[in-house]
Amino acid sequence: MTAETYYNTANTYYGKGDYDLAITDYSRAIALKPDFFIAYYNRGVAYFHKREYNLAIADYDRTIALRPGFAPAYLSRGRAYHQKGDYSRAISDYDQAIALSSDDSNAYIYRGNTYYNIGDYARAITDFSHAAALNPNDPLIYQLRGTVYYDDGHYDRAIADFNQAIALRPNMAVAYLGRGRAYYDKSDYDRAIADFNRAIALKPSRLDAVRIFNNRGNVYDSIGQYDQALLDYNQALLLQPDNAAVYFNRGDTYYRKGEFYLAIADYDQAIVLQPSFTAAYFARGCAHRNVGDAAQAVADFRKCLDSGPDPALRQKVEDNLRVLGVSP
Repeated sequence: MTAETYYNTANTYYGKGDYDLAITDYSRAIALKPDFFIAYYNRGVAYFHKREYNLAIADYDRTIALRPGFAPAYLSRGRAYHQKGDYSRAISDYDQAIALSSDDSNAYIYRGNTYYNIGDYARAITDFSHAAALNPNDPLIYQLRGTVYYDDGHYDRAIADFNQAIALRPNMAVAYLGRGRAYYDKSDYDRAIADFNRAIALKPSRLDAVRIFNNRGNVYDSIGQYDQALLDYNQALLLQPDNAAVYFNRGDTYYRKGEFYLAIADYDQAIVLQPSFTAAYFARGCAHRNVGDAAQAVADFRKCLDSGPDPALRQKVEDNLRVLGVSP
């Protein structure tokens, strides 16, 4: 068989999602034709889908060595670096991809997502805006930019972007989730619940469903519907039993219901899953204080202080220790 034949069969396997067989035939093609740059590139993509990022990067390196002006190789290598948490190299590769192909909206999307991950919201918004200008009918861009606006505290701008995403793709569950979170933070609880209800009805992925149930539980907790909040937290934990944040939130609801021992059990689990969970130590300390276990309350408050709380939480911990007659 020729290199081209192996390459074509590899593409067929890749299209079926059989990445191992695809890699085997890309390798055979390369063995017969060592300068077959596109075979290196496609094999790298197959490795990427297998989450074998170092092997993917090696193939992208070889692709670039053979074809330095091939923008997709820089874009794909940037994605692999991003998955490895090497954000500076990812951005450098996205820069090069954009320099070679400035009309590729995906390059701006990926770079914007990396900027978002490192907390550079201004650059992330700029990149998502470039992407929207190039591809104004892509709902993902508005959903991503809306998420950045939300995290940056610009709730009205976030809602506007989620509205646009939903207008373009009415069954986009994560856009309803994002808009619901923004409504929640604006204390517009009825609209928040309506959006979370709609998101659940759209049958989202398991992890998105966890986020939706958790966030809807937060709304119900905020309006004093504690039993409904507990139902949502329970559903979230059925879907993801190792989610420390949901245990913490359910613990808070039990606390507000005065069920302190159940709250302590949930805070325990949150801390087991996330030993650095500063707020959980404080909350558990308060629950121990309320059941009369001053010694355990003091121990938890001290653990909270040791874990480096923010100034506001530190002040709360110190105030509680003084109430217990203990010097911070």
